[in-house]
Amino acid sequence: MTRNRLPQRRNAELVSFSHEGVSYTAHFGWNRKGELSELFLNAGKEGSTANTVARETAVILSIALQFGTPLPVIRDALPKLADGAPAGPVGVALSYFNGGHV
Repeated sequence: MTRNRLPQRRNAELVSFSHEGVSYTAHFGWNRKGELSELFLNAGKEGSTANTVARETAVILSIALQFGTPLPVIRDALPKLADGAPAGPVGVALSYFNGGHV
């Protein structure tokens, strides 16, 4: 497998949201084909556990996307609540993403 490297400058959008009392900022980035290829996710205070977990999880998601894992496969694998809603902040962030834009 080959990683799809992203251009230095690329389209991006920001979304802010709250999940379980924590404020998050999601930064979505696209590759040259207009496909979601990266997510930066920040939460709360720098150095907090919530922020570290959010950032690490977003890095793993971004690498998976850049190696060609389809977004629907990732979405389906993420934990969900009994009503089908996303259980965690990455799932919530991805719920804002619709096709080629947020």
